Amino acid sequence: MRNGATPNPTNMDCYRTQIENFESHCGRASDYALKYFKVFAAECESVGYYPEILQKNMDKLAAQCTSPIM
Repeated sequence: MRNGATPNPTNMDCYRTQIENFESHCGRASDYALKYFKVFAAECESVGYYPEILQKNMDKLAAQCTSPIM
């Protein structure tokens, strides 16, 4: 993601899990939010072999979406 390239997801199970996690904690993604799903693809391609890191990142996302806005 650093060079601005959008990765093509090859690990579809990981990508699908990331999207389902987002929608279960943050609600259905708007058209605007969809453009940021490339981050999920990049994450699956870079750390997809480390499930504990993916889970930690999904937990962080869940905490941000379910915490009240101050």
